Amino acid sequence: MLKKIINTRTAKYNGKVGCYLAFVAGAVNSGGFLAIGRYTSHMTGITAEMSDSFFLNNYTIIITAFFSILSFVLGGITSTFLINIGKLLRMKAHYAFVLLLEGIFILTFGILAIYYGTEKTLILYTLCFLMGLQNATMSKISNATIRTTHVTGMITDISIELGKVLAKFVLPRRDYYEINVNQRNLRLHSATLLAFIFGGICGAFGFGVYGYLYVIPLSVILLAISFPPLYYDIRARNRLKRIRLMK
Repeated sequence: MLKKIINTRTAKYNGKVGCYLAFVAGAVNSGGFLAIGRYTSHMTGITAEMSDSFFLNNYTIIITAFFSILSFVLGGITSTFLINIGKLLRMKAHYAFVLLLEGIFILTFGILAIYYGTEKTLILYTLCFLMGLQNATMSKISNATIRTTHVTGMITDISIELGKVLAKFVLPRRDYYEINVNQRNLRLHSATLLAFIFGGICGAFGFGVYGYLYVIPLSVILLAISFPPLYYDIRARNRLKRIRLMK
């Protein structure tokens, strides 16, 4: 079963991974807001805030917003770079490298924040980097059909499909014009949106009650997603080496 999932990475499997990652993104986003008073996955808002600050001459916000966006971009660059390294090494589970990195990164960040405390600006840039890393990874896995931090896109896609449903029932039918509702996309984006919302609720409660300890379950989710594909890949490569040695 695991071999089939890794080799084909079906749309259903990608949807499940997308929901898990959306949950993590929602939890990081909401928990981060309680920690530093800013949302870290909302690049549209940060970009608008930077634009407004030019008019208001608030250069502190301009600089902070710029480096927040840069951190998100660097996360996406890192994800794409690591995925291409995996492809270069002919690993079927090349995306799992990035999820493993994110899980370790979140766990390390949480531990350091618990014991040593962290400056708010550094937390902001770190979480923006992680959101960029995760969003780019899921986009690559799903061929740009799922973006786990881009709620505007999720709601837009849901609205499009619901508009098709309305048109199909209300408008008169014609042989030359057919309205096709993509039910899979409607279910997928609805599930991803709900996962993001649920993750946000859990993240807010988790940080409010346990502080930075709340990131430990999030890192466990990411590690749990990444370990099985990596384990199979390593096992398959070792088996191939033994076959070559036997020849």
